[in-house]
Amino acid sequence: MTRALALPTPKSKQRVGKPPTFDQQQHTLGELPSEDEIPVAKAAFRDGWKNAPHPADVTGSHVLEWTFADEVPDTLRNTRHPQTFQHHRKFLRMLQAFLRNSEPDWQRHALVVIAVRLLETLADLRKWKPQTLFREACSAQGALNSLPVYSDFPQAVNLCKEPMWRLKLEEWGTLSRQAQPHNQAAAGFENIIQAVESVPADDLLTRSALILQWTMAARVGDVLNLRYGDIAWGGLSGPERYNLKVTVKEGKVMRKRDPYTVPTKVTYHVHAEILDRFFKSIEPKSEATPLFPRRQRHSSHQQFLIRKALKQAGANLNTRAIRRGALQVMADNGVSLNVLATFSGHKSEDTLLRYLNWGRNASERTEASQKAAVHLGRSPTSRD
Repeated sequence: MTRALALPTPKSKQRVGKPPTFDQQQHTLGELPSEDEIPVAKAAFRDGWKNAPHPADVTGSHVLEWTFADEVPDTLRNTRHPQTFQHHRKFLRMLQAFLRNSEPDWQRHALVVIAVRLLETLADLRKWKPQTLFREACSAQGALNSLPVYSDFPQAVNLCKEPMWRLKLEEWGTLSRQAQPHNQAAAGFENIIQAVESVPADDLLTRSALILQWTMAARVGDVLNLRYGDIAWGGLSGPERYNLKVTVKEGKVMRKRDPYTVPTKVTYHVHAEILDRFFKSIEPKSEATPLFPRRQRHSSHQQFLIRKALKQAGANLNTRAIRRGALQVMADNGVSLNVLATFSGHKSEDTLLRYLNWGRNASERTEASQKAAVHLGRSPTSRD
């Protein structure tokens, strides 16, 4: 198969980049992988990736030639948080440093093999939990996919093209999900009231974000990506009083599914008044106007303020505790899984059940199961 773009050949004289400032500088990638560890199959090209090199074509020799930028490009300064750039650059420099300290034969191996070995080595050295390993692997994938932003290498490297990476990522993701605590923190309505009250009265953004996330049982990212046209608010009076319809169009899972609408209701009059003031304050009132400022929508600042408010209501609470708590409260009051899925946006029942403490279920299904279990204590009837 002919490649659309040729890779730059490694230079004869190696350039020395900025020295890494991390504690794993003295470690190496260890023993070279055996041939059995390196799958020879390559993923089929997808339309959007035809101009990018295949990961198997990028080797350790190319990695040693990279020179990294010290500053965030001005064109991307408002689209990603500076910590994201720092985290990505740290991984890339670490990749380079491990390779320099390893056997020269490592330089001929494909980047995907080196990346997998580096992550597994770091997981062993730092005693990472499965969740940390999976999160760092996703970050590494993002760093290499944005390689031209961070370095002088002209082409992005999409690890998803390589079967070895996809299999490893699936394995790490499965281990991460299995290692999740079964009884994660869940916020209650009293916690939300305390969190909202702890926020200054003039900070309508943070107050409204907390209320919307609880009322929608939504992810914090889904809320912060909302636009004025996504909201249908019934106001403080009239037949639609306190009614709220929210269409989720942007967020974590929207690449895999169509937009969905959450019909809900604000049950506490104080929260309804806060939302009413917030919606009236949005300018201009056009469908495309973000409810939350663009800079905050693409940074962790607003999430930091939400977490700070939640800590005032409970030391173990985080942004995920709001969504989890809202779903559990409705389940405890007899709401069916079908209705819960309307709020959560889940297509898979198994995924939804993880929010209900891995098997905690809606009351009607729990009662039906308990009634069925009565038969387990009876003798079987004759089938003759």
